[in-house]
Amino acid sequence: MGDEGWLSRHGLYFWFLVISGVCLVVNLVDGMVLMSHGPSVGIGVLLVVCVVADLWMAVRPRIGCWAVFLVLLAGTLSPVPFPASYLLSCLAAAGFLGYLGTVLGVAACVPGVLYAVLLAVLHHQEYRPGQGTPLSFALLCVIAALAGISLRLTRQRDTERIRRAAAGRNAQTARRLHDYTTNDLCSIIMMTDRLEHGEVGVGQAGGQIRDLATSALEHTRTVIRTLESSLPDDGGAR
Repeated sequence: MGDEGWLSRHGLYFWFLVISGVCLVVNLVDGMVLMSHGPSVGIGVLLVVCVVADLWMAVRPRIGCWAVFLVLLAGTLSPVPFPASYLLSCLAAAGFLGYLGTVLGVAACVPGVLYAVLLAVLHHQEYRPGQGTPLSFALLCVIAALAGISLRLTRQRDTERIRRAAAGRNAQTARRLHDYTTNDLCSIIMMTDRLEHGEVGVGQAGGQIRDLATSALEHTRTVIRTLESSLPDDGGAR
């Protein structure tokens, strides 16, 4: 199962799409404003690349997030100014990667640091204005990645706590099933012994044995339905 299926199963893929969509719209508007001040082919191409990276991040979260960072570093090396709002997409990508995996979250901090180093080493005034302090952006990338990791770990703890609680309830239900069926089966055995010794008639014993067996069967069915209704979607407690 891919990242999209895993996120959908946990009810989070919708929010990934929403955040990616917001980044795309903001970058598109910012890019249009940038082109209105000084339209050029380079700015147009870079704007298209930024939009494509945002779409890729929404469709394929893991690969798309790295594509967003790659566009950031490529735009930093280019003399063509790119929308300052694109840094928002990078922060979202860092948070996404942090939620997808702890190692990915740690690795997502690297592009932010590289971005800060490149802006510190290269002194092109064309892309300086409006892009903020490089060190502050690197720090924000780290914070976003840590936030994603923290959210993932918190959700895992909550899921594990719910599973343990469900397992405890299922164990109690199984014990009740054992008690009910054991009593019914013992009564059936005692009735057959009385039947063998002639203490009761066949008709009477048969009716009681049938009632006891029916009771045991109903208890079993009730418990099975209870256990099936308490299973999580992924069947982890089965």
